[in-house]
Amino acid sequence: MIEPVDHKSNHSKMNTLKLLLWLACGSITMTFAAFSSAYIVQKSSAVWQVVEIPYGFIINMVTVIVLSFTMHMAFKSMKSKKGGQFMLFLKLSFLLMFSFIALQFYAYNELLSNNIALFNMHSQAGPFLYVISGVHAAHVLLGLGFMIALYFLYKRQGVTEMNALRSELCATYLHFMGGVWIFLCLFFVINH
Repeated sequence: MIEPVDHKSNHSKMNTLKLLLWLACGSITMTFAAFSSAYIVQKSSAVWQVVEIPYGFIINMVTVIVLSFTMHMAFKSMKSKKGGQFMLFLKLSFLLMFSFIALQFYAYNELLSNNIALFNMHSQAGPFLYVISGVHAAHVLLGLGFMIALYFLYKRQGVTEMNALRSELCATYLHFMGGVWIFLCLFFVINH
């Protein structure tokens, strides 16, 4: 016997997942607001030395903008039930995500080549760059985990209403983290 689909239950679950995502984004916003405030306060301390922003950080602003676009297109493709296009845009998003991670390591190497270490007794500017960008990178890796899960769920289930919701949530999260990265880069540039 086939059981009827409970659309009210599905709608309620969708709203709950979206609410949880926005609560998580609010929490992440508060974390980076606290880091930004601490950065400004510590900037006036005696052990602050101006550090040039790594070029890799700036290039990554373009990477997150393009990543946001490809994830949006992946979501639109899933919503339009175009599985082939969805996979194309999801794979492009994977490439951009790995580019973002590689550019982060490039930026860290750039800092190290300028003798700016994570543990620096002469200046707190370098450690702040490492910690703030590192916390952001950890959140980006969480987004990568969401993308991997979405990939396997699509492979197993195909285009479904729930997978469309998952792709929307993943795209929203990556849009948000891209916005956070742009804010952080502009914040670092303005405050140096």
